[in-house]
Amino acid sequence: MKLLLNFKYLLQEFRKEKIIVPISAATIKVAQDYLKDARDQARAAQEALLAGDFETLKNIGDSMKGNGGSFGFDLITKYGQTLGDAAKAQEATAIETTIHALSDYLDRVKVVLKT
Repeated sequence: MKLLLNFKYLLQEFRKEKIIVPISAATIKVAQDYLKDARDQARAAQEALLAGDFETLKNIGDSMKGNGGSFGFDLITKYGQTLGDAAKAQEATAIETTIHALSDYLDRVKVVLKT
């Protein structure tokens, strides 16, 4: 039991770690703006899930899939693809899991100036 509690604590602490994404000086402002938009899209996805609006979820996923890597956020691209695929299949549990993982990522990601 104690080992399980320690594991849960470590997992919780790991989830607090920042994810650092180095970005060039020329695009750092655009990347920061994109992250703000991605957070808005994650909230919109949560609302769409609650409404059962799979078409909106598919569109959000497709948008993230297409844009994430362009700004240096390859994980956003992967989350977008997963979200879009789950929305097409109307798999609410997979959508909820993906939104949660995406939101966690967005809470922890931090852009820094590439040196």
